[in-house]
Amino acid sequence: MAIRRPLNRLRAAAGRAPDLFPIATVAIAWLFGQVIVLSQTPAYALFPDSLEYLASATRILHGGGFFDPVRPPVYPALLALLQAVAGGKSTAAVPFVQGGLMGLFGLVLYGLGKLLTGNRWLAAAVAAVTLTNLYLLDWERAVLTETLSLTLVGAVLLVTARFAASGRSRELILIGVVAVLLVLTHVAEVAAVIAIVGGIVWMRPEARTVLAGGAIAAALGLYVLGNGVTSGHYTLACTGQSNLYMKVLEYRLLDQADRENFPSLYFYARDYADNPIGPTGFFMTLHPEFNRQCSPDVIPFAGGVLLAHPVASIGGGFTDSVRELFLPPAAYTPLNMGSLLTVSGSVYGLYYLLPVALLWLAVRGRLASRRAPLLLGIVAAAVLVNLLAGGFGAVSEYARQRAPLDPEAFLLVIVAGADAGLLALRQISLGSETAKAPEMAIGPTRDSTAARPRSRRRRPASARGT
Repeated sequence: MAIRRPLNRLRAAAGRAPDLFPIATVAIAWLFGQVIVLSQTPAYALFPDSLEYLASATRILHGGGFFDPVRPPVYPALLALLQAVAGGKSTAAVPFVQGGLMGLFGLVLYGLGKLLTGNRWLAAAVAAVTLTNLYLLDWERAVLTETLSLTLVGAVLLVTARFAASGRSRELILIGVVAVLLVLTHVAEVAAVIAIVGGIVWMRPEARTVLAGGAIAAALGLYVLGNGVTSGHYTLACTGQSNLYMKVLEYRLLDQADRENFPSLYFYARDYADNPIGPTGFFMTLHPEFNRQCSPDVIPFAGGVLLAHPVASIGGGFTDSVRELFLPPAAYTPLNMGSLLTVSGSVYGLYYLLPVALLWLAVRGRLASRRAPLLLGIVAAAVLVNLLAGGFGAVSEYARQRAPLDPEAFLLVIVAGADAGLLALRQISLGSETAKAPEMAIGPTRDSTAARPRSRRRRPASARGT
């Protein structure tokens, strides 16, 4: 009796709040991951990009404004808030803040998984696997945008799923707000946002969804205009231009480069051809001045070269996309965890199953709800577009480019695997019933007929003899 009462109370609590225990599982997984990651040394890591984010944050804190043609403003604004609260210890506080963002992302991923599958425990399992993956948690210790980016990616997909289920306009507004914040955190995710907005319009071809897409474009356009007015560079961020130029270097496409009109850019490209070093390292070590150059000549120079070599450009981009798809994970900060790190790395083997999972979901086209196939299609489109953007935009940091949508890729594979497993079990169950079917289909035997009591019909009184 003493044991039964607490069990009954737990069952009653689970009945009143069915999300309680799955969310508790997600929270325990988050705590486990945080204890491991936050105990690592060094506590945080700075990179060349980190220094630019911190410089932008200091400028924002001292009233320099949010417009910056080199780095988008949302992550520096978060760092500026930390500087205002924590002062000189703000950089050391970054891993703890980003750890909190990772916890928020776990809840977001749980909600997204539940809406896509209708199964709370499967959603909790996906979130728990993500929150204990050391390679994903490793981004918390880097003063970079990846943790915030993956949280915003999950948030915009969750709000999209909720909008698909409810059709409420307030969730459509939230999609717009989160999408703008995402692009102004990590400009490369503009491709994923285009895929998500396109999926929303396809799912609900209404005037308001088209207007929402237009509002997102208008908000980003205003930011580009603000950059142009304040700095003379009409761009979301010059890093995108740099990535385009780096493709010219990576593919070594110089035979049709415009040397006369763009002498400095041609000089960099020719100097790179004579140095056996990657494009990123080339600019960080030999020509660091290029990173903040933000030259308006980059797009016409690089675009002209790439358009002059369409086959090489497209082929190289798709080759890089495939390389990004099957790339093993990389730790940007030191992780001394041995076997736990091996287990976390094995999770990335799910990427090898991603093409099969996408094909399976496309063929099956059914899961928890009527709109689940379209929602899965939006998630899949965001993942694939992110991979393509990495292939055509990044040069060597493929793991970093892929990171914001790693969890969604894992979600797709796990959902497809669960669906395939349930289908297999159903087929096995049907097969066993079919094996028994001949015995059941023969009909009543003599014994069963004999055992059945014979009923005698009574004739109506009028029909009886007198």
